[in-house]
Amino acid sequence: MLMAFVMASCNPTPLAPANQGARIVRLAFTTERGPWQLSINGEAPRKVSAAIVPALPEQLSLKHPDIVLVQVISDSQIPAPTLYRLATNCSLKQVAVYYLVQSQGSIFKIPVYHWQAPFDNPRDFDQARFYKEGQLFGSGMEGFKKMREEIEKKPAPFLFILGSKYNWDSGLGPFEVPYSSEDVSFRHSLDSHRIQQILPNEMP
Repeated sequence: MLMAFVMASCNPTPLAPANQGARIVRLAFTTERGPWQLSINGEAPRKVSAAIVPALPEQLSLKHPDIVLVQVISDSQIPAPTLYRLATNCSLKQVAVYYLVQSQGSIFKIPVYHWQAPFDNPRDFDQARFYKEGQLFGSGMEGFKKMREEIEKKPAPFLFILGSKYNWDSGLGPFEVPYSSEDVSFRHSLDSHRIQQILPNEMP
């Protein structure tokens, strides 16, 4: 398994409409003062000003179970103030923020599968919903099986499987998933298909 080690300005105008599902927002950092790249649900990336990055949760109307995935250049060049403000604003909306370093390859070329579960109970399989790039597979075991079938039929060398934010103050661990009963079999399947799951760090 491949581990990825990492860590505004004007009146906001929405950059994309809100929807009722779960969205994946990718952000790639180039330089502190230069533009960032933004993509929603796998669309082609576009440039955005670094100044508006902390305000994106408001501008994009992000909410639980949306997920933000941030790529930075290196551990030594993490834009800490910008990331901190972004993570803080996402946390207020119960939006998960993950980050990883540039050396793992472009996040815009790696598929993102993701799940949502109740904020207070990420282990609730029946209430969980499963997606790829914002497209819903379904709920519970049926949704999980469809996601797994998609991964096995279209194997990619690397992929992300990210979860919606949940309540860390409830005594739960950092790697909770709703499909824990299927996890061992699922990981064996990834190994047999030579698929490496990238595990970025999640910001509190």
